[in-house]
Amino acid sequence: MPETSRRDLIMTAAAALAAPASAIARTGRDVDPWASRAINDAERGYLMLAGRKIAGDLGWPDWIETATLQDHYRIRMPARQLFASRSTSLLPRGTQILTAMAPAMITWKIRVEIVSHVQPGDDSYAAAIRTERRSEAVRGALMSRGVDGHRLLATGLGHRFPLAEATADGFERNERVSFLVRPL
Repeated sequence: MPETSRRDLIMTAAAALAAPASAIARTGRDVDPWASRAINDAERGYLMLAGRKIAGDLGWPDWIETATLQDHYRIRMPARQLFASRSTSLLPRGTQILTAMAPAMITWKIRVEIVSHVQPGDDSYAAAIRTERRSEAVRGALMSRGVDGHRLLATGLGHRFPLAEATADGFERNERVSFLVRPL
């Protein structure tokens, strides 16, 4: 078997990176299904109904926040509902919450981005890793309950974009998991 040279590896990697750009050039449009785009009123209404169904399946607890935004419907909850403090493993309660959310995600024609945040002040690298693992844990749990993995995107943002000051009171607002519901 011939030995692969470093040059061959670099050329292969460069070709793989150029493929999406050539697809855009051929089609004249972005091929990334997760790219943000303006949505029309019908899509906004559909997302609002889907998001309300997901939140409604949880019984509309007082710890859940929902909002209709320009290109998605957001469902936000404190991370403590899904995870123990500083943990990346789902709590039994977190598994129950995701089990309740999954049927609506399967039925409605939506994509869901799972975004995790932690409290500012942690080491940036450790925070980024922990939030990515939390988002992946949620994605994996939803996939195990039948949600199509191609319709789920896991994103960990570390301690960027805090909602409150890094105090004991702000901890719960900053340690959060958001579900960004978008049209297919």
